[in-house]
Amino acid sequence: MSEAQREKQPFFSVILPVYNQPKLVLRALASLQAQDFQDWECWIIDDGSTDATPAVIQRWIQQEPRCRFVHLPQNRGAATARNQGIALAQGTFVTFLDADDWYHPAHLQRRWLYVHLYPEVMWFYGGAQVIGDPYVPDVRDPRRKIHVRHCIIGATFVIRRSLLRDIGGFPAVRYGEDYFLFHRLRRRGITPYPVPHATYVYDRTHSRTTRLR
Repeated sequence: MSEAQREKQPFFSVILPVYNQPKLVLRALASLQAQDFQDWECWIIDDGSTDATPAVIQRWIQQEPRCRFVHLPQNRGAATARNQGIALAQGTFVTFLDADDWYHPAHLQRRWLYVHLYPEVMWFYGGAQVIGDPYVPDVRDPRRKIHVRHCIIGATFVIRRSLLRDIGGFPAVRYGEDYFLFHRLRRRGITPYPVPHATYVYDRTHSRTTRLR
């Protein structure tokens, strides 16, 4: 990659946290590489994997200079991993991709379009297709389960980088960090724009990307 390319600010910074998912992370990365919209960088944050995941990613990024890899020494959860990526991001907008999910080819293109249609909006969310069990623990009472349509799917967030850093990123919690970030932003009076196109695939047939061991 040339010096000019290194200095160019990408439009999107994609933050991809991963924990012990050597096969699925390649599917996620392939879906990113296949995007119709190509002005992106990706920060892959390994949350203390204990298997072959780091080696698999290291081999993969040798052929994709837009990706960077950070290996955290211990598992601390999705919020910490995402915040590490946010601190390193250079894109105008930050968005997310969990290692066991994937994008449809038009995913980033659709988000880019809405950013330009509504330049006053600093935060977009939504547009997910759910595969597998649609019921998840309620963040307010983990003993009960609720349908994912009543939840906030943080991986669909598209947030202006300056805003995300200003509010301090995701709260340092083990579960429901996307829910708490959503309401932190709302309390600041920042209204999100819901994107209707379901181009983010939320795969519930596997364990989530980075959780407690």
